[in-house]
Amino acid sequence: MNLILERLLEKKCNNDEIVYLLEGNNEEELFQLSRDIRLQENGKKVYLRGIIDISNNCLCNCKFCGNSRSVQCVRYCLEPEQIIDSIKLAQRDGIDLIHLASGVDPRIDYSFLQPVVDYCKENIEKFDLAFARA
Repeated sequence: MNLILERLLEKKCNNDEIVYLLEGNNEEELFQLSRDIRLQENGKKVYLRGIIDISNNCLCNCKFCGNSRSVQCVRYCLEPEQIIDSIKLAQRDGIDLIHLASGVDPRIDYSFLQPVVDYCKENIEKFDLAFARA
């Protein structure tokens, strides 16, 4: 195995080595290493993950984001009942992990999400919540 890949496995790569790999050098070896680690850690299981965009309204103007307030698009915010219906559809389709995403929408706060959280606590075996405000 290549010395840089060995250092990568040991989490000892420096910035130059990381850039070297990101530029596509040793690509086949890197991909094979990645496949080997994935098989070792997870076997051949397939995990389905889904994202439900609950709102594309946003106060921020981030250049990288499709929800940025300067983007010209039709804006929406799902109601809690619509979010729950979307979660039910995802569950029915075998989605293992559901990620709720949103722009920084002042309408979405803890009280807005409470019915969604209650549904998830009652109906999803493993439920985690991460909530951030800008």
